[in-house]
Amino acid sequence: CQPWPFDPSKERPKDQMHPAEDPDLLLRLDKGGSGLSTRVFFFPWLGGSSSAYIPVVQKMSKDIACYALDMPGRGQREDVEGYPTGLFAIKVIAMTLAKEMRRGSNFIFAHSQGSHFAYYVTKLLR
Repeated sequence: CQPWPFDPSKERPKDQMHPAEDPDLLLRLDKGGSGLSTRVFFFPWLGGSSSAYIPVVQKMSKDIACYALDMPGRGQREDVEGYPTGLFAIKVIAMTLAKEMRRGSNFIFAHSQGSHFAYYVTKLLR
């Protein structure tokens, strides 16, 4: 489903070929407020999308902020070129999560291949 390399107009620009924060990566799934001190970050499985976690979030307490990774090439970002390498993806995810993780409790939930990404992202965030 990814456009690259079939549609050059949707390729990552040359000046964006280094890991940087991805402002569209985290999708807030809960309806809670902005000052919640407990956060859960959901990592999807390979080929999964953030929307798969909506039923889980609906059953969670309303005082928990729930975010899911909306990876390029999946879900609402189907037309966005994916990250060029796994290490690139890990660095981008870590940079993006670091900005959202604050004082309080931060938890990561991952499934299948998402567990591998979560493991290395967590190591990088230490």
